[in-house]
Amino acid sequence: MDDYIPIQNALPDMVIAKDVVDQNEHVLLPEGTVLTSTHIQSLIKRGITQICIQLTEATAIDHSADLLRQRERLDQLFHKTSHFPINSLLKSYVMQYREEKTNE
Repeated sequence: MDDYIPIQNALPDMVIAKDVVDQNEHVLLPEGTVLTSTHIQSLIKRGITQICIQLTEATAIDHSADLLRQRERLDQLFHKTSHFPINSLLKSYVMQYREEKTNE
């Protein structure tokens, strides 16, 4: 299973699932490359905004844990105003936005 993630969320030891190419379609990192912090910094400097990584079970668990932390944080932020319908709606929109950004 593969997933596109923002380059800022990339971590060393993640595996590239699809070639990372620049604007001129030059391959910067081929599929199967194990990321290092140097790779990540280089991609950021070259303007790469997202990469496709191979999802492992550990990566999927991290992804789920991140979404859970985001939900818990929103619960904290909205706990005093959750009885107002408009605030509940805003909370749901914020969570939907965060889920979409996480899945990009």
